[in-house]
Amino acid sequence: LRRLRESSARAAELSCAGEDAGPLCRASMAGGVKEVFDIDEASWNMLSEAPYAQVLWIVVTFTPWCESCKSVVAEAASLASAGRQLQVAALNCYTSASLCDGFGFLGHPLVGVRYAGDDAGLRDAVAQWVAGRDGAAQRLPTNWTFGGDFGGLWRGLAEASGRISG
Repeated sequence: LRRLRESSARAAELSCAGEDAGPLCRASMAGGVKEVFDIDEASWNMLSEAPYAQVLWIVVTFTPWCESCKSVVAEAASLASAGRQLQVAALNCYTSASLCDGFGFLGHPLVGVRYAGDDAGLRDAVAQWVAGRDGAAQRLPTNWTFGGDFGGLWRGLAEASGRISG
């Protein structure tokens, strides 16, 4: 994880730059949990490479001024710190606007799932969750939901795969 941690530090440094970075400029400060990786365009692609691809990633989008984003990042981070087999990443859509715009994100926080590993059960769990999304979440890019739906995301993945229920 060294390479990703270095990239995370660079992304956090950019996130905190500026006059008023806001309360969530460094996502890893959310709730005092250090298991959150700050990601940007470069590190986003790393999540599909070995060894990171073998990990279930929960990605939370945020903007530095978004107060509700902080609680969603903290909720996701608490799962990682509770011994679950996952990692949490925070994507600052202010400093990584081109990546977020490319996905068509219109608001924050959004929560996404990223997994490119070999575990068929985990891949199936993600696919089942995606197929079960309802309402407005179906208009979001695949593997994404609204921050307020995070609990449903987690329950759906945990029910479908004993691998991540800690």
